[in-house]
Amino acid sequence: MKCKFFRCAQKALVKKRMSKTVIYFCKWAGDLCQGPECKFAMCAKHAMNPDGTCRESAIQQRTKTERREHREEELEKKVRMSEKAQRAIREIKKYMDEAGLY
Repeated sequence: MKCKFFRCAQKALVKKRMSKTVIYFCKWAGDLCQGPECKFAMCAKHAMNPDGTCRESAIQQRTKTERREHREEELEKKVRMSEKAQRAIREIKKYMDEAGLY
């Protein structure tokens, strides 16, 4: 199950760990969980699409990447240098202008 809001209406969903893998087992059917194909599948946020995909997790994923990109842009703007580093950069630019390299 990729969606953390996935629930079983029969409350028969059991999560079992086998070494590093996680297996979802249905106690009611006595077999592996079918996921969104099961007739008792439901979403805690009521966001399950008819094809079994989750609208809510897609929205969260999209906002998470947007927040990360926004945070990176803010960090780029907030980069501060010491006065000594700024002077060194100005001197290098001045030298490059005089030499015709810039």
